Amino acid sequence: MHLALSLLEHFKGKPKAAIINVSSILGFVPFSVINLVYNGTKAWLHFWSVNLRTQIAWAGLAEKTKAGRGTRSTNPSIYTPSRFVAQGREECIKPISVETHLHREREDPDDNKKRNNSNVMSIEEFMDEVSRKLESGEEMVALGMASGFVDKSYAAYGET
Repeated sequence: MHLALSLLEHFKGKPKAAIINVSSILGFVPFSVINLVYNGTKAWLHFWSVNLRTQIAWAGLAEKTKAGRGTRSTNPSIYTPSRFVAQGREECIKPISVETHLHREREDPDDNKKRNNSNVMSIEEFMDEVSRKLESGEEMVALGMASGFVDKSYAAYGET
């Protein structure tokens, strides 16, 4: 949050700029899959991202994206710091489990490898899908099985 807020002034002079937050689908899960604090921080980041996009829209600098999730700046040259307006785009990526080496401390550090879990995305699959969705204009990028969670959330609660 502090980094994004600090960069807003810098972004106002750029023809294209983006704030891309990487969260997790676990922010949509109301119970602990990994742990409560992890899920809570991901839920916070999701709603902070939604609020940032909402502030951009309320300032009159945004329109609906083609994908229908989030907003896109219509006039990136306008910047109103008092209204908390970011130039360009704010995007949030919601991956499912990605095959990384972050689980070194676990009993089985390879439990998030594709060979052990068919729901895991390889880094290549993750980057291909993120790139495709960002290039198509999506600003709430839900990947793999996560798309279903996000779609159900939007159907139940609207664009939150």
